[in-house]
Amino acid sequence: MDPDPYSSFLLLSILKPWSFSVLFVTLSILVLLIFSALISGSEVAYFALSPKDRETLEDENSKSSKQVIDLLSRPKALLATILIANNLVNVAIIILSSYLMNLMFDFAGRELLGFIMQVVVVTLVLLIAGEISPKVYATRQPIKLAVLMSTPMLAMRKLFWPLSSILVSTTRQIDRKAKERDNGNHITADEL
Repeated sequence: MDPDPYSSFLLLSILKPWSFSVLFVTLSILVLLIFSALISGSEVAYFALSPKDRETLEDENSKSSKQVIDLLSRPKALLATILIANNLVNVAIIILSSYLMNLMFDFAGRELLGFIMQVVVVTLVLLIAGEISPKVYATRQPIKLAVLMSTPMLAMRKLFWPLSSILVSTTRQIDRKAKERDNGNHITADEL
């Protein structure tokens, strides 16, 4: 019996035959990663705008700059919209990534390897490509990214309005109760 030439390469030994579904799911994940990156970067971009940046946007008087100012006029609704959209996209990425791994690999008898690939690798890709890199870019180019994402953010604000209004009202109630409990005593960051 000839030894399997791929047995020394663990991933090659568990690789399943290629299918069109692999390409379609991979492209879907890449598109969702771009959405995740844009949404994550938007969070930093909008909330990193300085008063000088806001003045620049107000003076510009373009449609996009007006949209940015409109979004910033309701920061809690903007943050809720960003969080909802980003969580939905990230959950979709995780689900599709798990499906892709099952399409590509046969983890029978190698469940630990399957766990590492499906959780650790996907998490690292999501953190680096969908969270960290876009936020670094957004700190350097907040106006550019805020303007770019103004129309999509307004559309998402309308789309997610029912959910975001619940989050915003819940946050207001928590803020109110925290202020009532505070009674003039300021909570330090360490206590929090």
